[in-house]
Amino acid sequence: MHNTSPFSWTANQNLNAEQTHRLAASQDHGLLSTLKVMLHMLGLSAEARNNRHAFMELSMLNDRELADIGLNRSDLYDIRAGRFVAR
Repeated sequence: MHNTSPFSWTANQNLNAEQTHRLAASQDHGLLSTLKVMLHMLGLSAEARNNRHAFMELSMLNDRELADIGLNRSDLYDIRAGRFVAR
């Protein structure tokens, strides 16, 4: 009887050492890619949190205090969005 199950293992389906190494390397590459994406997302999250924190602290200052440090109230929204460019 011939077994056609995808889970059957025959001698000609054995992976040689090079194929096994390539398979493991591709899986490692996939894992590393996933980790890089996750770390990037965490970095973006931390940057956004820092921008919100800066916005909250700066929004507590009055217009005179903001002017003393070279900012005006409209700059705060650019700071919060992460697109403020120092003059």
